[in-house]
Amino acid sequence: MQKWPNSITAIRHVESSYNVINRGEIPGYKEFAELFKEEYQKLTLEGVVNGKFPSPQLLKLAKELVPLLAAQESDYDTSVAEGAVENQAVPTGQQLNEYLDLPAAIYVSPYKRTRQTLEGLIEGWPELKESKIVEDDRIREQEYGKSIIYNDKRLYFVFNPEYAVLHKFSTGYEYKHEGGESLLDVRSRLRDFVAMIIREHGGTPEDILIVTHNLAIMALRANLERWTREEFLDKNANDRPPNCSITKYKAEDTGRLVLEHENVVLW
Repeated sequence: MQKWPNSITAIRHVESSYNVINRGEIPGYKEFAELFKEEYQKLTLEGVVNGKFPSPQLLKLAKELVPLLAAQESDYDTSVAEGAVENQAVPTGQQLNEYLDLPAAIYVSPYKRTRQTLEGLIEGWPELKESKIVEDDRIREQEYGKSIIYNDKRLYFVFNPEYAVLHKFSTGYEYKHEGGESLLDVRSRLRDFVAMIIREHGGTPEDILIVTHNLAIMALRANLERWTREEFLDKNANDRPPNCSITKYKAEDTGRLVLEHENVVLW
């Protein structure tokens, strides 16, 4: 018996206000980034304990950047960039029916930017309102813990140098900021989400649509394609889904779920 629904399509949210920040235009940021890179390459725990990292100059630059970069809202409440819904989500919705039939169910992350993206998709394809829409927190963004208030991991590392050491000597797969999640954590909850899709939609002719985030899509793919740790890290570094892009899996008669479309941009 076929355990999959007819298809599973994931769409990343449109550009958010965070996505469009141009740090190169922020006064002092380039100097800070260059000095951070230089000191990070030499970083050791001994250097942190002995006060060599961060240097007084790096700390001074970081303090000057905090009021310019500090988060003004929670990650949950981060809005989409100006015009992103109209220019990305709506035209994607207008062409989405060329890639899948009307979904039986739409699963959306509860974050503001994913909900706004879905609203734009519905504006482009009004029939989507007929689908069952479910907010599911298993497909939420990776939680970055304490680092999210800095809005930049370099700043976080300057003020939390032991985590800079931990990050440097980690694969990046298991590493998590204080109070946050690792890539492995995200993959684990997406594994549970996939199990739910099989349980509730498996063996049906239904098409399933997911509106979510970059790392949730990468974790979904990792589970469906059984990526190794190394494959996950490589894909996440070099093949991230663009904003409002489509990645689709189609069930075959053989019982396999195969990748049919990858990172397709329609806007």
